[in-house]
Amino acid sequence: MHGLRLGPDGRIYWSIGDKGLNVTSKEGKKFYYPHRGAVLRCEPDGANFEVFAHGVRNIQEIAFDDFGNVIGVDNDSDQPKERERLVYLLEGSDSGWRCQNQYMKLQGRWMTENMWPAGFLHEPGHALDGDLRGHFFLDQFPKGKLDAFTLEPEQDSFRQTNLRTISSGIMGIGMAWGVEGKAYFADWMGGYPLDGKGAVWRFDVAPNVDTSSEAFLSKPFSVSIPQAELLGLLGHRDQRVRVNASIRLDRLGAWAEMLAVAKNPQAARFARIHAIWGYGMGVRHGKVADVSASLSLLDDADHEVRVQALKVLSEAKINDLLLAASLRQLGQIDLRVRTQAGITLGKMGGKVPFKDFIHDAEADLRLPWLRHGLVTGLAGTQSADDLLAIAQSKSDAEAVFATLALIRQKSPLLGKLLNHVNPDVVNEAARAIHDDEGIPSSGTALAEIFGAPGLPFQAARRALNANLRQGDSAALRRLLEWILAQPAGTPLRREALNALLVFDQPPVLDLVDGTAKKYLPRDKIEIGRLLRTYQDQLLSIQQSEERAAVLELMVKYELDLPFPVLLALAEDLKTASGVRLQSLRLLGRKKDQSDTIIHALCNAAGEGNPSEVRIEAVSQLFARDAASAMSMARLILNSKSAKIPEKQAMVTVLRGRNDSESLKLLQELVARLVARKLDSGLKLDVYALARQSASSEMIQMLDKYLHAGPKGGLRMASPEIPYELLTDGGDANRGKALINGHLAANCIACHRVESDEGSEVGPSLRQVGLQRTKDEIAESLVEPSAKIVQGFGIGTITLKDGTTLTGSVMTENTKSVDFKSTDGKTQKISVSLIASRTPPVSVMPPMLGILTPEEIRDVVAYLSALKPKTTKNKSEKMKK
Repeated sequence: MHGLRLGPDGRIYWSIGDKGLNVTSKEGKKFYYPHRGAVLRCEPDGANFEVFAHGVRNIQEIAFDDFGNVIGVDNDSDQPKERERLVYLLEGSDSGWRCQNQYMKLQGRWMTENMWPAGFLHEPGHALDGDLRGHFFLDQFPKGKLDAFTLEPEQDSFRQTNLRTISSGIMGIGMAWGVEGKAYFADWMGGYPLDGKGAVWRFDVAPNVDTSSEAFLSKPFSVSIPQAELLGLLGHRDQRVRVNASIRLDRLGAWAEMLAVAKNPQAARFARIHAIWGYGMGVRHGKVADVSASLSLLDDADHEVRVQALKVLSEAKINDLLLAASLRQLGQIDLRVRTQAGITLGKMGGKVPFKDFIHDAEADLRLPWLRHGLVTGLAGTQSADDLLAIAQSKSDAEAVFATLALIRQKSPLLGKLLNHVNPDVVNEAARAIHDDEGIPSSGTALAEIFGAPGLPFQAARRALNANLRQGDSAALRRLLEWILAQPAGTPLRREALNALLVFDQPPVLDLVDGTAKKYLPRDKIEIGRLLRTYQDQLLSIQQSEERAAVLELMVKYELDLPFPVLLALAEDLKTASGVRLQSLRLLGRKKDQSDTIIHALCNAAGEGNPSEVRIEAVSQLFARDAASAMSMARLILNSKSAKIPEKQAMVTVLRGRNDSESLKLLQELVARLVARKLDSGLKLDVYALARQSASSEMIQMLDKYLHAGPKGGLRMASPEIPYELLTDGGDANRGKALINGHLAANCIACHRVESDEGSEVGPSLRQVGLQRTKDEIAESLVEPSAKIVQGFGIGTITLKDGTTLTGSVMTENTKSVDFKSTDGKTQKISVSLIASRTPPVSVMPPMLGILTPEEIRDVVAYLSALKPKTTKNKSEKMKK
């Protein structure tokens, strides 16, 4: 939890990251919001805890603008094309983030379904003043940039304006205002790896700092201040003074006096608004029982007065006059008034006609903040039966609004909308039933709708998964019959086959929404028995990837095929490699006709076969005919045409074998390693396997290998691993998967890889294969701070005029330095202007330990292959 803030309504606000919360308040109310971040609030004494907004990822600090709007900056999840978000949070809103989206990466809802900074502060109007008055300040860690910007109203929300960087070079995190009007923020300094250093900075904008607020703000609440003076301070230019004054007036019980200020159209606008908030404290605390005198505020000419009055009156005890006055606000033109009216009516409850909420349903639906307010109102004022009746009788946006309100109510009646004619209604109902905690009582209805004609894709995907979750014979039949009824290549057909492959034991992390789930054991034999009744039909599937999946099903659930069919599939060079691979695995279970199978395996292991087929064949040969397998393994290892993955697999099959021939072959490979005659791509595999040996002779040979070379030995990446083992033999595809998906390494949090989009914290790797050798890439992965390749480190240059710059030295000579700042801008700096420089450091942690040596090798293979071709210019193309 972080970012405590005193709100203008007198409550304490703070945020929590996306591990979520499960809280019981002191009043006994339960708050369960797993897998998501939230903004929370309570009274200063801890009473009335509540979740203000949720579905955010990790807002470090929120800020309130002059009208009490809650603004924050949400960290992104380090996915390609995703950015940090400036968020405007409304009470009760769900911004959609769930922490499992982090782990699912590109397969998650966040990116595929378009659901989609650190310290944050708002200048209160009397602190920095000058050009920065009324600005928001955003500290971008770890870029070391402090940005300032303003917000301007736009439709039902805001747009960012006047964005500019006002400081760079300090890795600021938490920020706060001092009573004297100066800003303070913590400095992380070295970043990662942690160096035990830090600082607190203070800044102002001389000579604009006005210290007239300091005397008032420094007084504790125990010091009495005359009521008349406090009423005058409600219009003070400093937001902090206004809030402080309203809290003091609430403690004095001056609610009638504040209401008088609020109702006075001649009073300053901020005085009226803070008077409303102060009056609202009395309403909220039950000190103002009758709010009738305040209802005229809802007809005020100032729309901001109406918005704030709606907020505070939402916590009053409902009566007919209050309900009617609030209801009138739904008819206003101002979108923020309509939004808040919806939220207020939803909190009050009572009966309000559905039609009063909607002006232009299609237009209203496209405005997210207005939509939230209206849905909140509908959910709080309509019965589930009434909402269902409206959704079923309509086909347009009104049906969607009714559906969203049912979702807010978590109504099981949503299962009755899964056959609706509007695909948006169906998709939203399916999401609500399926995702997160969902609506379990409607899960069967969702499963049964799978395969219905015209079912929209997102609903169909969840219906498919609902059958996997259901896990009984009816669900299995439903999936099988749908698969068999579809033509080859139908969307979701391969996904449905994959569901069958895990039907006996679904993964702990859900395939669609990523939530952790536990399942009771399922009967694998019974699943196989049912699959067997569909076996002939499944084998009629011809598309290669789908057919391979069918054969994989047969392997897993121990089905069978006629021997001649299997043999033909395994030996046919024209058959897709995936199909041949699964055919070999089915053959491997056969106990009879061993000689024929051995012959087929030898053929499949020969040259001209795909690598995965050769590897599987040799692996099976070791179980049936070790002599033939050993001969084939030697043949592959000695072949000049065999691919490195095939040779690596031959080393792998030796693991755990203690027969004389296997040990002899391993010894020969180690001898080649020592003599430096072994394929470079095999060095790590042979070395790792030999280190597991208990043979003293093998250990001596490895010691000789490590101490070969100049200056008494190989250059070591760790006490056990030489660097040369990490540079060759990797799999680029696996390396790409590690770069994009390894949770601990989290490479794309800092690097752009195959495009110019993404994080700018670290250098772009798009052309690293052209810029760096494999040795340099391996060194950057293992020891990022030991020897930083120029342009990759983050350092600080302090100029003689006091300016501090943070970034990377791209090139330099005796006269100048080409310096790339963290904002991506490059400038040439004369050496004569530089007062001091810090050595460059890397914010990247050492990867060896996070990744295995084999994974490091894969990443090197991928990165070294990033050599995009230079696009020829137009004139060259025209000449051709």
